[in-house]
Amino acid sequence: MPRAQQRSSPPAVPPAHGIVGRSKVIREVIESASRVAVTLLAVLLEGASGTGKELLARFVHDASERAGGPFEPINCGALAETLLEDLLFGHVKGAFTGAGDAKPGLIEAADGGTLFLDEVGEMSPRLQVKLLRMLESGRVRRVGSNRSTRVDIRVVAATHRDLKAMIGKGTFREDLYYRLARYPIKVPPLCERERDAVAIARHLLQGKTVKGRPVSLGRDAEQVILGYPWPGNVRQLGNVLEKAVVDANRPRLSAQDLGKAIGDQAELPEDTAVSVEPAQAILSLLARHGPLGGREIRERLGLARTTAQRHLRKLRDAGRIAAQGQGHGIRYAIPEPEPLDHGDLDEDDHRVLILLVERGPKTRRQVQTASKLSERTAQRRLADLVSRGLVVTVGKGRGMKYRASPKVPLRRGRTVPATPEGRDSSLHAP
Repeated sequence: MPRAQQRSSPPAVPPAHGIVGRSKVIREVIESASRVAVTLLAVLLEGASGTGKELLARFVHDASERAGGPFEPINCGALAETLLEDLLFGHVKGAFTGAGDAKPGLIEAADGGTLFLDEVGEMSPRLQVKLLRMLESGRVRRVGSNRSTRVDIRVVAATHRDLKAMIGKGTFREDLYYRLARYPIKVPPLCERERDAVAIARHLLQGKTVKGRPVSLGRDAEQVILGYPWPGNVRQLGNVLEKAVVDANRPRLSAQDLGKAIGDQAELPEDTAVSVEPAQAILSLLARHGPLGGREIRERLGLARTTAQRHLRKLRDAGRIAAQGQGHGIRYAIPEPEPLDHGDLDEDDHRVLILLVERGPKTRRQVQTASKLSERTAQRRLADLVSRGLVVTVGKGRGMKYRASPKVPLRRGRTVPATPEGRDSSLHAP
């Protein structure tokens, strides 16, 4: 039995695999990739364009026994049939006009390693037959040659197409599908990955500077990222961030910066966002188009009046949108963040507020425990911060939580005053 199949547990995740995120769906994908990596099975990655299938293919390679061998990627949809054939299989001298010297293809170059066939669903029927023959025999024949060479490769393929539907239409070979899909993995779109979009955005911004300062995301910008459905997935997110950095020309990106960059792209159907979640769709719409009236929001998103009113009210109460005007002329918008001078906050208020910024929503008891305040003091401080609009409540009863209002981000560089034990003194406001 090959040594790769004898291992009882998957290796540790390679530290440089480049996959960012902690959502349940992406953890399950990484776990699946880790399990199959130590086998010899062919892997088929299925998912929309821009979801990071090549990163996952490299992860499978790096976590396998073939990590020391070559990783050879090729996009089957970006090349004409004859060029793709030549790049994959190579050619002998004189095989065609211009073939002055013999040249091995990527299949031979991947010997002892992994061949990554991106967009394999775009391969022509003739090349599908030739690829199937190579997979079945373990031998490759160059264009123009009557001799074949044995190769030892592992194939990881990827596609954004429904290959089973293509089989039904006769455009993809069923026997090739089952050769490639020995272990299929569904790669989720970005809209299904919970808060991963923000983590990925921060990762993509690493190393970018404006006026000598590192680029970061405002809290309102993070809400836009979470609210937008990202039909182009990680690739689209990267493009939007790059454009926003250039156009904004400041180190902290706002909701308006991202909304403008998104709006400058090809217009997308508004109901794409509604399929995610009404509240997220409303945030996405306002980020892209600016202030809108309630009726226009309903019509653009196809929401019932009561549904739109309910979500608009919740977003207003949470401080995520602001209302402008009165009566029939009321319009909704994502509020501009207002810098807050903390000179009027005492030590306990400051500690509670930064705790909520750094660690997210907390119940009163959690605030009390983490801030080392007495129950009575914690209750009084929270009530005061809520009355001043610096903290908002989420939920009701015993499950009610407190979180910092997105309208009052803390200034960079302020730290939590030390507790008697010094706990939390190293936390810095964003």
